[in-house]
Amino acid sequence: MNKMALFFIVQVILVGPVHFAIAARYACGPNDSADQCLLCNCYHEARGEKFDGKVGVTKVVLSRLEAKNYGNSICGVVYKKYQFQWTAMKDRTMVVKPRDQKSFEDCKEAVEVSKKEGANGVLYFMNPETAATGWAKKLKKCGVIGRHHFYVKSGGICPEKLGTNGKPSKNRAQRVAIPPNYSSPRPIAKPSVKPIAIPIVKPISNEENRLPRKPARQPGKGTN
Repeated sequence: MNKMALFFIVQVILVGPVHFAIAARYACGPNDSADQCLLCNCYHEARGEKFDGKVGVTKVVLSRLEAKNYGNSICGVVYKKYQFQWTAMKDRTMVVKPRDQKSFEDCKEAVEVSKKEGANGVLYFMNPETAATGWAKKLKKCGVIGRHHFYVKSGGICPEKLGTNGKPSKNRAQRVAIPPNYSSPRPIAKPSVKPIAIPIVKPISNEENRLPRKPARQPGKGTN
């Protein structure tokens, strides 16, 4: 028995079964459905933001699609070169650790809310702590949610609320050129890593651990 196996057996005996937290992995790519592209962008750009921040980031994509000069599809807008930093990474996989599960679920809800409410005209956002800020000086700042600052073009009109406004768009289908697969996301891949099954070893009781005693010598009998 190697040292690792012995360690797990001792761990089970002393503290009980060991549970492993496995991170789920979800693929992101330009050929995904529109919903999947919105979800990937929300998770990569706003994973650490509150719900309104996630909605604000998602609505930027919808507003850019409506503007028509950032791409002619949701995924085209998301994966347009030099727009969202994470799309330039070699590995774009969403790695959802247990501590990020709520944020992942919030992003899925933010996508649905943003689709329902529609674009709000905000075309830019940035985190001044991690990005160059010179380009934003020519823009009109609309406000801040969490670490993200949101902007419209100079002379543009800022929305009343940057995040969710609680009001469904009356004419969303006409305002935003929604591709045919917008409401039909491909199934999200299941985690490729399976949890390691650790057998539960029953502790040896003191009674079972005792060695069998030799029979007592009978009086008057010798040994050969």
